[in-house]
Amino acid sequence: MRKMKTIRIMAGLFILILLTAGLLVHLGVGRKGFRLDIPLTCSGGDDTSFLSEVKMMKEGGFRPQSSSLGAPYGTDRSVMVSTYLKMDVSFLAWLYVKLTGSIGAAINLAYFTVLFLTAIISYLVLCSRKIRPAFAVAGGLTYAFLPYMFLRKIGHLMLSAYQFVPLAVLLCIWLFEDDRFLKFRRDFFRYRRNLLAILFAGLIASNGIGYYPFFSCIILLAAGLSKSLKDRRFSGFGAALKQTGLIAGWMALFLSPFIRICLTEPERLGENARQIGDVEQFAMKLVRLFIPVFGSGIGRLDAKFAEYGAVQLANWSAEATEYIGLMGTIGFIILIIVLLTGTVRTSPFYELVLLSELNIVMILYGVIGGFSAFVFLFVTMSVRCTNRISVFIAFVCIYAFCFVMDRLCESAERKPYRTTAPGSSRVRVSEGKSLPVLIGLYAAFFAITAAGLGIQIRGWSYSNEDFAESYELRDRYFRQIEEMLPDGAMVYELPYCAYPEGGVAGQMNADMQFFGYLHTDTVKWSYGALQGEKADRLNAYLCTLPPRSLVRALCFSGFQGLYLNRLGYSSEADFKALTDELARELDTEALVSEDGRMYFFDLTGYGEKLRASCTEKEWKKQRKAVRRGTFAG
Repeated sequence: MRKMKTIRIMAGLFILILLTAGLLVHLGVGRKGFRLDIPLTCSGGDDTSFLSEVKMMKEGGFRPQSSSLGAPYGTDRSVMVSTYLKMDVSFLAWLYVKLTGSIGAAINLAYFTVLFLTAIISYLVLCSRKIRPAFAVAGGLTYAFLPYMFLRKIGHLMLSAYQFVPLAVLLCIWLFEDDRFLKFRRDFFRYRRNLLAILFAGLIASNGIGYYPFFSCIILLAAGLSKSLKDRRFSGFGAALKQTGLIAGWMALFLSPFIRICLTEPERLGENARQIGDVEQFAMKLVRLFIPVFGSGIGRLDAKFAEYGAVQLANWSAEATEYIGLMGTIGFIILIIVLLTGTVRTSPFYELVLLSELNIVMILYGVIGGFSAFVFLFVTMSVRCTNRISVFIAFVCIYAFCFVMDRLCESAERKPYRTTAPGSSRVRVSEGKSLPVLIGLYAAFFAITAAGLGIQIRGWSYSNEDFAESYELRDRYFRQIEEMLPDGAMVYELPYCAYPEGGVAGQMNADMQFFGYLHTDTVKWSYGALQGEKADRLNAYLCTLPPRSLVRALCFSGFQGLYLNRLGYSSEADFKALTDELARELDTEALVSEDGRMYFFDLTGYGEKLRASCTEKEWKKQRKAVRRGTFAG
C-alpha cells in the first residue's frame, strides 16, 4: 500500500515537472524569440543591479567586492545587509555563472530553477498532508505561476524565490497538531519532524532578503498562540518560540560577516534610505488579492476593475503583485466561512481552523494601516513592503481549496449505502463510491484549475526578442570602447548617481550606469561605489567641476575615458552644450552609440599631453588636490 502511494506521488511529481516545463515553453522560453544568454530584463533598475552582483560572482565568487566598480578605489558590498539575506538565489546564480560563464544565462536559469522549485516544494507539502497527487499537482502549478512570480522576474529574483513559503505553513500545521513537535526529550533528534524543523528554518532564513523569514515568524507565533489558547497550555507558544529562534539563529549565522562589521567598523555602515511613507505606499491592498493583474478576459468585468483602479490613490499602482488567483480566491472564501462557523476537533476539516486564523492575522498585519505600521515605526524600517505577504496568503488559500476538494472526494468515495443479503431480511450498511458525485468534483476542480491558470498567465511572456536588440546594441558599443582602451583603464560616468537606490536622473534610472560594467571585462567604471565609500565621495566631487576642470581632474586621477548617458540630462540643449565643450577641450569627437543615447570620450591622448606638460612633483600635487577635493582646475 505504501509502495503504491509512493509511486503515485512520484508519478505526480513527474507530471508536475512536465506541465511546468510546458507552460514555460508556452510563455516564450521555447520560442524563437528567447535567447538564454540574454537576461529576461536589464532595464536599469533592480534587475541590472542584481546582474552586477552575478558578474561579481563570476569574477570573484561569493566575495561581494569588485575593483571594476567604483573606480578608482573599487567597492565592497559586505556592508549591505541584503547581501546575506538571499543566500538561496545567490548560490544558484553563482553555480550557473560558473557552469555557463554567462551572466545572462546564469540569472535566467536561476529564475527558472526557482519556478520549478516552487512548484515541486508546494506539491510535496500538499502531498504530505494526504491531498491526492492529482490535486497537489494542480495546486503546486497554480502556486508557482502566480503573477507575483512574473512581475518580479529577475529584478526581484530574491523575492521571486518564494519556494520555501509552503515549508513555513507546514511548520505551523505541525506545531498546531503535534504535541511532540520541538519538545525537548531524549529522542529529540530521532524524531524526523524536529530534524526537518531545523533544516526548514535554515532554508527559510536563506531567502526573501529578510521579508519571508520575518513573515514566517509572524505566522509561527500566531499558530503557537492559537494552540496555547485552545489547549490552555504554554507549550504551543513555547514551540513557536523555539522555531522562530531556529530561524533567527540561522539568520544570525548568515549575517555574521555583517554583524562583525557593525561591531568593529560601524563607520562603514550607510544610512537607512527608508521613508516613513513607505509602509503605506507598499502595503497590501486587500481587494488586489482578487483582481487579476492582466484582466480576466471578461470585458465588462475588466472594465469595472479598470474603472475602480483609475480612481484610487497614487499607491494603488505600487508593485501591484497581490493577485492570488481563482483557486486562491475560492480558498479565501472557504477560510472566511471556517473562521465564522468554526469546527470541532474531531472534524476532518479541523486544521482549516488554523489556516483561517493565520489568514486573518496576515491580513491584519499586511493591509494598509495594519499592524505593520507599528513594526515599521518602533522595530525596524527595513520590512516596509507588506504586500509581499500575499504569497503566504496565496498558499494558505490554495491549500484550503485543495484540502476541501480532496476531503469531499474522500467522502464521496466512502458514501454509505444499504444492502439486503439474499434470503435475509437483515439490512447491512456498507461503503462504496458515488461515481457521479466523484466525477463532478474532479471536473469542477480541474475546470477551476484550468480557468484560474488561464487568468494567472494572461499577459505573460518570457520572450526577450524585443529586448535582445537593445541589449546587443549596448554590447557592441561597450565592446568598442573596451577595444579602444588598455586593460585596466578607468572610465568616469556622467551623470553621477549614488548607489544603491540612486533614483532617477532625467529619464535615466541610476543603475543604467552598470551597463558598461556588464558588457566589458577589462575596463573599470566609476559607478557602483556604495554611498559613503572613498570612491563615491571622490566621484560625487568630480561631477561638480566645470567641463575643462573635470577632464583635467579625471586625467590627474588616472581616468582614461569619460562616458555620458544622454537620458540622464533633462535638457537636450544643456547636454549638447556640455558635449560640444568637451569635444573642443579634448579636440576629439565623441563615440556615439547607434541609438544616440550613449557618448564616450577617449581621454588617453589628452592625458598624455597633460602628463608631458607637468613635472613629476606638479603631477603628484594636482593628483592629491583632486582626491582631497581642493582641485583648482
